[in-house]
Amino acid sequence: MKLTIENVKKMLKKAKKADACSEALTEIRCLLDEGGVEAVLASDECSWWAYWYAENVLKTRWPEAEDEIQKDAYAAYAYAVHVIKGRWPEAEDLIRRNAWVAYNYAKHFKFEWSIQC
Repeated sequence: MKLTIENVKKMLKKAKKADACSEALTEIRCLLDEGGVEAVLASDECSWWAYWYAENVLKTRWPEAEDEIQKDAYAAYAYAVHVIKGRWPEAEDLIRRNAWVAYNYAKHFKFEWSIQC
C-alpha cells in the first residue's frame, strides 16, 4: 500500500475504532498536517505506530510496513512476538544490537545466538 495523506487518514479512523492512544492519533494528525506523510514516517514513533497498527487493526503481518518496523529493535521484537508469533530473521541483526531486546527475543523463541568474532 502506498502511503498517501488520504490513506493515512483512513488508517487513523481505523486506529481510533481499535482504541488507539488519543495522544498518538493527535500527534500523527499534526505531523500529517504540518509535513505530510514524510513527516509521519520521519517520526521516532513511526516504527511503534506501524507495529501497533499491524497487531491491533490488521491483526496480521503488514509486509509494506516491515522496513519501517525494523528501524526500532523494541518494535521489531514486539512485532515478532505479537504479530508474526515466531522468529523474524530479517530483523535479527537489528534485534541483536540491543542486549535487553536480544536476550528477551532469544528467551522467548528458545534459541541461542551464534557468536560471531
